[in-house]
Amino acid sequence: MTIAQALELTTSELVAGVTAAVAGGVTLVNWWFVMFSDSWNGDFQRDLSKVWFNLGRNTESLITPASGIMMLSGSCFLFLAEGGVESAWLLTCSGVIFILSMVFVVLGLFPFRMPGWMYPEWQLARRRRAEEAARAAGVVERVGSGSEVSLSAGSEAQFKSRRLQSQGLFTETTWTCVLGMVVNCWGVRAAVSDGQGGGTDE
Repeated sequence: MTIAQALELTTSELVAGVTAAVAGGVTLVNWWFVMFSDSWNGDFQRDLSKVWFNLGRNTESLITPASGIMMLSGSCFLFLAEGGVESAWLLTCSGVIFILSMVFVVLGLFPFRMPGWMYPEWQLARRRRAEEAARAAGVVERVGSGSEVSLSAGSEAQFKSRRLQSQGLFTETTWTCVLGMVVNCWGVRAAVSDGQGGGTDE
């Protein structure tokens, strides 16, 4: 028994449903890269969106995600309706989502302005500001003219490590100086004793 027979679907219906599901999933994944990724694929998808799939200012803010959801919900509706699944609630939900997604796709064709966070340029600028803030936080900055220093977590760890190393060097140097002083005192004492002994012999 094939999958189509198990779901009570024809081969064409099965192919259409699987194709819609795969296309919808790929569309949503590419949209995520466009909106939230700084990887090479994110840069590639943003360039591709500007050159190949540009339907206006709301392409990535509204049309692309709505298209992906429309294809996924349409695939679910096809499998539920033609596959013999008797669940009015699931059919209604998938049908409503499909219709709403189609409405949002049509609305995205009109060049009205959406909130800033729905555009990839806004998300990219926000990530750049966050990177600059993180980079600035890693630099030691003096507050005012005093000696108070603001350190990031990494800089503070490096500072503590260097401080411990300097403490170790200081301790080693101190013991070397003490040992040298003891040796010098011992040598002076021996020389004085030899001098006194020589004077007595004369």
